[in-house]
Amino acid sequence: MTLFDLDRTNAIPWRDLAGPLVTAEDSLARLDERLARSPVREGFVARTHFYDAAAALWLEGELVHVEDLVLHDTHMDIRTPTHELTRAHAVLRARRLIVANRPDWALSPNGLSQLRGRGASAQNALPPERHATAAEGGGDEEAGESANDDLNDGLGAEFAAIDALLDRTRNVLDGLAAAPVSRPQQVLAGEKNPLVYDPDWDEEERLSDWRAVLNQTTGQPPVLSAALLW
Repeated sequence: MTLFDLDRTNAIPWRDLAGPLVTAEDSLARLDERLARSPVREGFVARTHFYDAAAALWLEGELVHVEDLVLHDTHMDIRTPTHELTRAHAVLRARRLIVANRPDWALSPNGLSQLRGRGASAQNALPPERHATAAEGGGDEEAGESANDDLNDGLGAEFAAIDALLDRTRNVLDGLAAAPVSRPQQVLAGEKNPLVYDPDWDEEERLSDWRAVLNQTTGQPPVLSAALLW
């Protein structure tokens, strides 16, 4: 990853970017103000999560239909979920988790760790005031349980187990049952399976470079910072 030298006066073409940046920031500010007073704010935000999650996969060249993502989120799939669909659903859950926390949580070390799946559980990632509210009222407790259901997609493992059982049953009925196949030796703790992970991909180093760019963009206009970090 190339680090930007924002200290140089000629690093950014301000004359070309100033106009579009001001227009974009004004549009976002007006939209945020209108949503803050709109009765359909929650619905708009929920729909935006779905569309942006699908768009995140589209940017990588993977087609994910929003309708399939909605059905998968409610455990009402009409077909076997694809790998791209499960990735889009992971993006959807990450967006919900970010919105449920403080604005600066996602870019903090704790937030980045939890978004990468290396921190505490999703329930522990919620802000303290939400924990206190959930402990006080039954209605809020039900809302917290509903949020946990949104953040946890536990049906994938169950479906996989059912498929494996059906395959074994079919083999027995067809007279093709064989001795159990020995499982390959598990990868030692701390090691990454080369079948799944690219040995040349150093995630920690890339994240460190990205955080260095994040520190360099401190004090820059928000839209410009987001563009550089993207």
